[in-house]
Amino acid sequence: MTSTPPDQTSSTVAPDQQPLRDESCCSSCASKDRGESPHMDQFVFAIGKLDVKFPNIGLEREFQRAAQRSGATTGTRSEKLAAVLRSHRHIASRICPLLLVGGIPVYVIAPAAAYVRDALIEALAVNDSGDQWVVVSGRLGPPCRPTDCGGVVAPVVACDELYSFTVQQWSKDLTEALQPAIKAKRATDQALARAAKEVFSTVVSSAENAGASEQHRALNYALVRHPGIFLTVAERSDRAVLDKIETRMLPSFASRRQVGIVFTFLDNTTGVAERLFCRIDVTDEWPFVAGSSDGGPGPLGLAPFVENDIIGPVF
Repeated sequence: MTSTPPDQTSSTVAPDQQPLRDESCCSSCASKDRGESPHMDQFVFAIGKLDVKFPNIGLEREFQRAAQRSGATTGTRSEKLAAVLRSHRHIASRICPLLLVGGIPVYVIAPAAAYVRDALIEALAVNDSGDQWVVVSGRLGPPCRPTDCGGVVAPVVACDELYSFTVQQWSKDLTEALQPAIKAKRATDQALARAAKEVFSTVVSSAENAGASEQHRALNYALVRHPGIFLTVAERSDRAVLDKIETRMLPSFASRRQVGIVFTFLDNTTGVAERLFCRIDVTDEWPFVAGSSDGGPGPLGLAPFVENDIIGPVF
């Protein structure tokens, strides 16, 4: 994406590029060895807003000098930032990019390689749109000190992947991905757009969703990379309402960790609940839809979810 996930469109991660520690968010972050942190086995898959702080007034003055010399004095703050950072890498390697969730800085983004730094700069170039969001995937590190990032104290994320999108672009890409279902009259463009907006707003409006717990990682992954959940909501838009979205840790095999995302619908006429779910494997840094026996993409549709007090969940 810019509007869709990198595995579907534009942002391509080069697998052969090695982490560049001197590309971290600031000098103190750059000095931390990724392998030494006790937190680095905790993965992050988060959705939020992008912001930037200068760690000190000296770097801010250096940015202003560079902006004057390069003529980057017009446009929005983010546009000026992107213009200067593209050509002044010494500034780009010292700024403190922040991920905001619910308007609160939850992570300092430390690009793990040069391609992530480039993606961050390009995300800044369009960041002044109120509809612009970013996805950050990486590993959770220790908090920065107050002096590292202009007074912000937040955990550092060693970011392996970053891309930005607007809800409008994302909704358009969803519609294109689900054209076969739309042509089969299982849903309409309008119902799909309403479903996308409803589910997106529900997930990203939670200030507690920092994308670090396994349940939140699964939910955020499904939001941007599993079009089947929106098709399920759209198919029922004329006869049921989406009552709630839940997450459950599921039993799985071979030490894999899986999260079930459960959607509860209430029939408009009878009020009877229908519960459907999908499995998201969260064992590794990049989650995926579980359920394929041949290693291919997981199922597009959602399966019935049954639970009672005697036998518990039935899958």
